Amino acid sequence: MPTLKAQPHSNFFVNGRRYGATADGLIENVHPHDIAALLNMGAVATAPWFEPVPPAPPPPAPPLPKPTIRLRAPKPYANFALSGGSRYSSDAQGFLDAEREHLDDLIKLGCRRA
Repeated sequence: MPTLKAQPHSNFFVNGRRYGATADGLIENVHPHDIAALLNMGAVATAPWFEPVPPAPPPPAPPLPKPTIRLRAPKPYANFALSGGSRYSSDAQGFLDAEREHLDDLIKLGCRRA
């Protein structure tokens, strides 16, 4: 319920209800249908008359990266192009990290498990 502010100890009659301001000038527990009428009579809104919106939940966590398997290529800096469009290159030591579904294809091309 909202709180409005008016002259201290003032009284308002709206829709069969009596609203009295406290010594501090606060009109508490105002019915939502009476807010407009009280504002027209000179009361001032001091608190929002709606429930605060809870914060949005945090976004979902990003998906975890696919697990990779370390392979040893036949030679350093070797390049492999698989039929599905995936490409792999080995580093200076001849290692590469491949996804699990490409493991069989790379082994057929001469790579072995590290």
